Amino acid sequence: MVAIKKQSLADKAYHKLLRRILSGKIAEGERIVIDRVAKEFAISLIPVREALARLNAQGMVEYVANKGYQVINAPTKKDYDELLSARLSMEYGALHIGFDNVDDKFVAKLEELNTALKQISHTEPNKVFDQFVKYNDAFHLAIISLSRSTPLINAYDKLGYGPQLGRRMYHTGVPDLQNNIAEHQVIIDALKARDQLAALDALDNHNRSGLTRFKSNFED
Repeated sequence: MVAIKKQSLADKAYHKLLRRILSGKIAEGERIVIDRVAKEFAISLIPVREALARLNAQGMVEYVANKGYQVINAPTKKDYDELLSARLSMEYGALHIGFDNVDDKFVAKLEELNTALKQISHTEPNKVFDQFVKYNDAFHLAIISLSRSTPLINAYDKLGYGPQLGRRMYHTGVPDLQNNIAEHQVIIDALKARDQLAALDALDNHNRSGLTRFKSNFED
């Protein structure tokens, strides 16, 4: 493996470990040995520990006494219900209290992100998912950021929304990509018109519809 660059070591280690978990290269219940990872990535122990702490906060790994970190089992339907409900509550509240912070620059940013989603052209499912998470998370984080609340922004990151979706979608891609793009546009149009109620309704519909579509891909 090519050694990780010294810049943003913890972040790079995080993404490498996350992809291994999502791809199944590190299986559910498998231990992650810090010393071994640090040696393979050619970095010190500190950024590996930071990466694992972030994965732990997002519910991807857990620390077990006398064993170290190991990968947590993928969420159940009930877990996803709670995860997406928490995201909706955070976004709805952020849009409600931060609506006065919506301006043309903010709307343009959302349009740019939605355009990036439209331009995803990869044929490999995992690359489609990586690109989707990159721009979709940025879209929803922008809404959260309207609150100007650091605790809320940090709490949103700890949800691990994108990574947890990847436990089910990394190998299949994003079958409802076009639905997400269309629903984002409804939110954007309401914000462009400065219609708070319409924007809140569109956000609520997007989150609930997305959850329904996502859960329909589970095997019974």
